Amino acid sequence: MTNESHTSSLNTDDSWSRCPVCFEDYSLSHRPTTFVCGHSTCIDHTSGINRLRECPICRYPLNQQHEYNVSYSLEEASCLYRSIKNTAGYSTIEFPSEHIGSSHIKIMNPDDIYARQLQEKFN
Repeated sequence: MTNESHTSSLNTDDSWSRCPVCFEDYSLSHRPTTFVCGHSTCIDHTSGINRLRECPICRYPLNQQHEYNVSYSLEEASCLYRSIKNTAGYSTIEFPSEHIGSSHIKIMNPDDIYARQLQEKFN
């Protein structure tokens, strides 16, 4: 039995941090709201003459009388994700599997990723 640390990569598909209607990143100018079905869009798409009548992802009917609120957690997570992602030279975020659920995060730069791939190839 080895004492190696196993890691699982964070999915780098960042579509969760972007509105599926206008494709803008969630931010203070494009604030997210979350529907009963669990999907999200910019809150601006829930009011006015062009408001959504159904979820753009799953087509769940939206209550036209409901007043939607900003999903502050999603907004903050999206901003934090972009901040980490935009850190110069870093592209992969990994969580050691024994620490999933804790705040332990390892950020790898492309050189480290390439070195790891070479090691795996020759071992």
